[in-house]
Amino acid sequence: MEIEGSQAPSHCLVPDHRNHNYDLVPKVFPKQEKVIVDSLKPVEEQIATFERAAESFDTRCAAVAEQKTAVVAEIRTAMAKLRQALEARETELVGQAEQTAQQKLKTLAAQRDGFELQLGQLRSCQDFVEESRRSFKPDTLALAEQADMKFAHSLPELVKTCQQFGKVYQCPEMYQASGEGIKVAMRGQTAAISIQAFDREGEAYLRPVDNLRCELVASDGSSRVSGTVNRRNQNIYDISYQPRVTGEHHLYILVEEQPILNSPFTVTVLPNFTAPANIIGHLKGPYGVAARERGEVVVVENDRHRVSIISINGRKRSFGTFGLVGPGRFKEPSRIAIDSGGNILVTDQDNHRIQQFSSAGKFLRTVGTQGSRPLQFQSPDGIAVHPLTGKVIQVFTFSGVYLRQFGKKGEGEGELNGPVSIAIDSGNVVYVGEYGNDDRISIFSTDGEFIKSFGKGPVEFSCPYGLAVDKKGTLIDRTLKMYIGGSQKRPDAPYCRPVRGASGGVVGQVAEGNRKDIREAVEAAHKAAPGWGKRAAHNRAQIVYYIAENLELRHREVAQRIADMTGRQYEDCKKEVDLSIRRLFYWGAYADKFGGTVQETTLYGATVRINEPVGVIGIACPDQFPLLAFVSLFAPAVVRGNTVVIVPSETAPLSATDLYQVFDTSDLPGGVVNVITGSRDHLTKYLAEHQDVEAMWYFGSAEGCKFVETASCGNVKRSWVNYGLSRDWISMEQGQGEEFLYHATEVKNIWLPMGEIFAN
Repeated sequence: MEIEGSQAPSHCLVPDHRNHNYDLVPKVFPKQEKVIVDSLKPVEEQIATFERAAESFDTRCAAVAEQKTAVVAEIRTAMAKLRQALEARETELVGQAEQTAQQKLKTLAAQRDGFELQLGQLRSCQDFVEESRRSFKPDTLALAEQADMKFAHSLPELVKTCQQFGKVYQCPEMYQASGEGIKVAMRGQTAAISIQAFDREGEAYLRPVDNLRCELVASDGSSRVSGTVNRRNQNIYDISYQPRVTGEHHLYILVEEQPILNSPFTVTVLPNFTAPANIIGHLKGPYGVAARERGEVVVVENDRHRVSIISINGRKRSFGTFGLVGPGRFKEPSRIAIDSGGNILVTDQDNHRIQQFSSAGKFLRTVGTQGSRPLQFQSPDGIAVHPLTGKVIQVFTFSGVYLRQFGKKGEGEGELNGPVSIAIDSGNVVYVGEYGNDDRISIFSTDGEFIKSFGKGPVEFSCPYGLAVDKKGTLIDRTLKMYIGGSQKRPDAPYCRPVRGASGGVVGQVAEGNRKDIREAVEAAHKAAPGWGKRAAHNRAQIVYYIAENLELRHREVAQRIADMTGRQYEDCKKEVDLSIRRLFYWGAYADKFGGTVQETTLYGATVRINEPVGVIGIACPDQFPLLAFVSLFAPAVVRGNTVVIVPSETAPLSATDLYQVFDTSDLPGGVVNVITGSRDHLTKYLAEHQDVEAMWYFGSAEGCKFVETASCGNVKRSWVNYGLSRDWISMEQGQGEEFLYHATEVKNIWLPMGEIFAN
């Protein structure tokens, strides 16, 4: 039997199978096998999926177990910390409760003693009266009446004691106030005070103080300001207030309307000096400056050879160009004067003349040529205006008409030698400062008549470059010096900046340096560098030792100066001076202890490393620790054979100016150390851009650090900056060490070939 297209039956009903086709099964089986295999593939995929799921279950179980362990550990750690915190808090609260209980028991005991005393007086008086009544003697009866009156007078106190029995009262008269806010404050700025609460026994009052308040009242009653009170800890309270007006104030600190110790305090409120009222920027080489009644500021820009007028809202207009001749052309203009009508007079220094302009900047006239005759000048650098008649007290009127001249070159009375400044008082008296003739000041009338001179000798005056007269007629010498080339020299411009203490008061003044001062200082340092670098190391060390010894002789004066500038305690400032002295000795010992080495090379030879001076180093000091930072920076540079031009702390520069005389008496060669005071960033700009400065150390703002690194690329000078980060100048790790020596030296490598060596 032949069956096609279907499966063969398992049982055949035909008895005779001879004609059956047996090839059917082999043909059909592969097809059926493929169908079966294909049907098993989904099952295999599901099996694989289940196996992966089982593995993921195992992984997840392990992760959960691990997380459980971590969470349990974290919970136990947190609970342990919580238990510790609770135990600590429990101890603190128990201690407070015990102290409060003891304090209350002491107060109750004192009240009980007072009550028993009053009660004893009452019983004694009662017994006395009864005894007097029984005896009935007139004299004793009179005494009894006196005792009754005396007790009746104290009876309210007894009643009050009975009413207040059991209550613990505060003691405001034992409270103490501290902080700068009880003496001085700045208008518009928050002043802070700290209050410590004590009981009658002088122990800390730990309970919260009731009704503590603060009020600042102006002496004229024009302003009343309430303060804010916050409890810092158990018995210390912080009070802050913000004054509205300047002047003298009374500060009341009250507890339940009772004044604390020394209240009210007298507080002086100063103007806010923390930020300038306005900043005039985009000026180049500002020299002379004057203000007009409309609030305008007129500035001579020396580097741009022009005059700029800045309005009160910041608008700027300029006039003048560079040139040797012609109206409105300047060459090194320097000083400026303005009359009552707002007209502008400018000294054209290198053109040896004075130019006059209207208030709007329109050219009016020129006066003077080079020479020594009438209407001739030799680099005019000082100018003043007569306060009454509107005349320039030199040789001419405002219209340019020559009037007179007084004084001639010489050393006698009425003769001048190098006049550098001029001032006029309200009585029309003319004061002329001279850098010649032993740095004296000569006095003339406005008619040129000589009156007298004074200040002969360097003890009284030293080049009186800046003179002024106040409204009371007091002559003020504003000349301030810098240390350049081994001597004290006047700055290029007669300007100064006040140095204010922590309370805002002026404690001194320093000269305001500029580009020309930096240039002169760099020239002096560059000239001194070769000789100083070639000096023997022990000689450099000896000079640094001299500086330390001479500073030690003046340590009290210098410490007090630092205290005045910074507001720190005198003992703290004295420690800074002592540490500065020790650091000078420390660096002096390193004059010959940072030598080179011999390095082996891969070739046949050796390399000799020699440490040499860098050359001229410009240094900008930080404001913190004005003396210690100054010493820590200049000493390692100098002891390694470098010369320095250093800008001291901008906010506390007087400790650096105190070193002028120390340098003078320590055999320090001229030009090794040059000190330029003024704006740190302003002077740093000139140092970083100077081509004869080989290295720049800057410890100021982050913006200044970026500028120094960029500007130093001009002549590939080395730079060392702090990137705006603070440095601990007291610690040995940051205030001294090989880091300073590394930046103070340059390495020269010398290769010494030795040839080949053959061994048997």
